[in-house]
Amino acid sequence: LNGNATAIAYTLSWPPIPGMNTNTYNDTFTVGGPVDVSYLGGGCAGYTTSAPLMKISNEFYFYELIPMGIFFLSSQGNLPIPGNPNPTLIVQKPDGGFLCNDDGGPQGMNPEVVIQNAAVGIYNVWVGVWDVPGTQLIGDLYVTTDPDNHHP
Repeated sequence: LNGNATAIAYTLSWPPIPGMNTNTYNDTFTVGGPVDVSYLGGGCAGYTTSAPLMKISNEFYFYELIPMGIFFLSSQGNLPIPGNPNPTLIVQKPDGGFLCNDDGGPQGMNPEVVIQNAAVGIYNVWVGVWDVPGTQLIGDLYVTTDPDNHHP
């Protein structure tokens, strides 16, 4: 993965509205790609693009006290049925370390990463597909300061 590459979607300045206690961003994306992320270790799995889908710029030092939740909701079904692609989530922290998740998020097979006390800096986000290289999946990527709220 190349965290220095330009984000496929865009860079999100976080939080979007300074001074608010709860902020949620979401948008619909097509995800997946040819790059196998298992070489990262730490439970990272799936296939994605080399460039991140999104860069989140946590710019306000006082927001280090607020958690940042990142989760992906597949629009193509959430049950482990053959033919339903299974999304994975890969987040690179400002210190270069990676956080990965497969099925730990809301509604079945959706991934989620929660970062308590998110440090200032750039977070690179990739959404992969567990199944086969090149498989694509459509769904919504969420970034929120309220990771307990999975009700878009």
